[in-house]
Amino acid sequence: MRAPLRVAVVDDHPLTEPGLRTMLSTQPGRIRLVQVRDDARPLEVDLVLFEPVRLSVRSRMVLRRLTEAGARAVAYTWRESTSTGHTVISKTLGSAALADAIEDAHRRVTSTLPTALPILPTTSDLSPRENEILRLIAQGHSNDEIALRLGLSINSVKTYIRQAYRKIDVVRRSQAVAWYVQHHPEPVPEAVG
Repeated sequence: MRAPLRVAVVDDHPLTEPGLRTMLSTQPGRIRLVQVRDDARPLEVDLVLFEPVRLSVRSRMVLRRLTEAGARAVAYTWRESTSTGHTVISKTLGSAALADAIEDAHRRVTSTLPTALPILPTTSDLSPRENEILRLIAQGHSNDEIALRLGLSINSVKTYIRQAYRKIDVVRRSQAVAWYVQHHPEPVPEAVG
C-alpha cells in the first residue's frame, strides 16, 4: 500500500482548507492535507493546490517557496482554465472525484519536467509605462499628479493602472504599492521632472 499524497493548500479563503479536509476525510488513506506554515519544511509536500486568483503577497511567497523546493503546483479554482498553463482541478468536484482528480493531477505533473512557476507576475510582465506608473503610485502620487507629470490624460492613466493591476493581480492601490515594493527592493526614489 502506498503512502497518501501529501497535499498543501494555498488559498486565502478561510473555508477552502477546512472544506477540503472534510471532503477528503471520506477518502481515507489517499490524500493527507499538510498544514503549511512559514517555517514548514517544503520537502514534506508532494502537491500544492492553489487558487490562482487574488492570492495575498504572503500566500504567493509560500507558493513560490514550495515550488522552488520541488513541490508541483495545481490550480484549484472555480474557473475552467487559467492563463498560467497549470493543470486545473475544479472546486465543483465531490469527494471521490476530487481525490481522483488530485491523484491524476499528481501523476501528470510528476511525469513532466519541472518548470518555473509562471503564476507569479514579475516586473517583466509590465510595459515600461505601466511600471513607471506603478513607481509613481508607490511614491504616493495621485492619478492627477501622474497624468500631469507624464503628460497623459487622466483616462490614459486610469487605463494603464487597470492594465497593471490586472497583470499583477491586485485590486487596491495599497496592494499595488506592496507589490511594487516587494518586487523593487531598492528604495523608491522620488521621480525627477
